[in-house]
Parts: sequence; structure tokens; C-alpha cells
Amino acid sequence: MVYEYIINGIEEGFFNINRPVLIHSRFTQRDRSNLEDKILNQQPSILISTQVVEVSLNLDYNVCLSEPAPIDALIQRFGRVNRYGKREPENVIILTEQVNKFDIYPEVIVSKTLEQFELLRDASLTEKDLIDAADMVYADGYNEKELNEFERALNYPELIDFDEHTIAGIYRNWIEDVMEGTDQSIDVLPEMYHDEYVRLRKEKRWIEARMLFVTLRVTQFAMLINKGYIEKMIDDENVFEITAPYDPMIGLQISELSQKKEDGAVFI
Repeated sequence: MVYEYIINGIEEGFFNINRPVLIHSRFTQRDRSNLEDKILNQQPSILISTQVVEVSLNLDYNVCLSEPAPIDALIQRFGRVNRYGKREPENVIILTEQVNKFDIYPEVIVSKTLEQFELLRDASLTEKDLIDAADMVYADGYNEKELNEFERALNYPELIDFDEHTIAGIYRNWIEDVMEGTDQSIDVLPEMYHDEYVRLRKEKRWIEARMLFVTLRVTQFAMLINKGYIEKMIDDENVFEITAPYDPMIGLQISELSQKKEDGAVFI
């Protein structure tokens, strides 16, 4: 929504600014890699991102505007502003309400975070300020769900048995698996890359072929099956193809899709 708002403003002459760059987890692995290279080598003046930018990119911006999130996530985002401390202190802005109608983070933690940053409004944040604020937010420790998430991340199999889970030619963003809170994901091939995938497979360019997939959570995959946007690929029955809109600059668009056919198909 933000990306399209700015793009429309540029095209209609309301904004005299450079085109923004959008990055999130629903790009093909190849398009995501190209975007990351572009961002790192030619840092765009405006970057619109989900939480994928928290841990994966070395960036230095003049201001951060973020939806509300737990204090530890926000601190990671703040680290992309005046990253090397070579300029005078610059602004980070936290919205008090989220755009998404579903809670992305625990409501209690987010509420406590906003309370702590309200006390620090207009302050030049120091490391001590952030540590003290985090201590207050998590003063009651982990609840059972948070403790389970911590233990799951701490004992994540691909970290503990790294050598055993590393397979040549297979890309998997285990950092995002940990952050998203689930290991259950399914790769799908955007319809627009069908012919290229078939060609690469025939040429035995396996790694390049795998880079054409988008990773979805199981819940997203099930929703798209029920709406009729997932089908098995005729040329390769081990591959699921998705017919939802895909754009190399916007990614896979799965929000607000209408029902494509009456009965969803179930694949076993």
C-alpha cells in the first residue's frame, strides 16, 4: 500500500522524488537477491520493507518510520539509521497503530514498548536508554509462548546440525524461518516463470531453476489452494505453480484475492 501510494504520487506529479524500492519475503529467491544487491550497491533514497531488513542488510538511512513492534525489533530497525554515528543524531519515528488488522506481534509487549518510547519522546537515545527501556518491557520475563519460541530458535536444527542440513543447490532463509515462528513452508513457482523453469531444468541448471521459487507459509498455501490459485505443474509434478499476480518489483500479491473457482483443490 505504501509503495503503490508513493509510486502513484510520482507518476501523477505530486512527488518529485526517486522511485522507492520494496522488499519483503514474497519474492522469488532470484528477484530477492537482485533487490538486495541493488539496495546494498545503490542504496535507494526510500526503502519500504517488512522485518526482513532487521537482520540481513547493512544500511545507513537518515530517518526510520516504523509500525509499532516489540522494543528489540525496533532497536534492530533503528540500527539502520545513522549507522556509523558520523552524523548528528537523526530521527526514528514509531507509529502508535499498525496498518494490519491482525496482530503481528504480542499485543502486551507492543503496548509496553510504546509506553516506554513515549517517555523517551524527543530524546537523543543512548544505549543505556534502550537497555533500561527493554528491561522495563520484559520485566515480567517470558510468558509460556515466548519461552517456547526462544527455545525453538535456540535449538533450531539447521543451526545445531549445520553440516547435516546444508545441501548444495538448495536455498533456505533459516533466519526468516526463526523470525516467522514456523519451519512449515512450501515453495511455489509463479506462473510467469513457468517456461523459464522448464528451460533451465532441461539445461540441467538446477540451482538457477530453484531460484525462481517463492516461499509461502503453510497457512498461506492452504488459503491459496482454497481460492483456486495453486495447481500442480504438468511438466514437473513435484512443483506447485501459483497463478496469483507476481511482479519482480512488487513480489507475489496474495492479499484480497477473489475466489477463482468454486471448489478448492487438495493435493496429497
